[in-house]
Amino acid sequence: MFSKYKRYWHVAPIATAILTLSIVLLLFFTIRLGIFFMRPKPPQDVMIEPWMTPRLISHSWHVPPEVLGAALQIERKPGKSRNIEWYAEDLGMPVETLINQIEAAIAEFRANDDKKDNR
Repeated sequence: MFSKYKRYWHVAPIATAILTLSIVLLLFFTIRLGIFFMRPKPPQDVMIEPWMTPRLISHSWHVPPEVLGAALQIERKPGKSRNIEWYAEDLGMPVETLINQIEAAIAEFRANDDKKDNR
């Protein structure tokens, strides 16, 4: 096999280098794609922590941002998002209370969403 490769290298070194590089890249991306599909999916409905941002909670729990905005008593603004702990400080309440409000809002949204699906 390597004797043919040496012959190709002597006949057309640039084409052989390009072919070799493309085969190596093909193998690399094939292995990478396989690893991507074999990896377990990230956990959903993770426990809400004070360091989490509303956007992260919204993505994890699959709820619209407006649901969390209503629970946090805020409007959605562009720019850097703040974490739950900061919102609790702004509202003057313990973080646990705010987390409980968020969980209640999510549960209410899901209950209403299930009722809509059953109709």
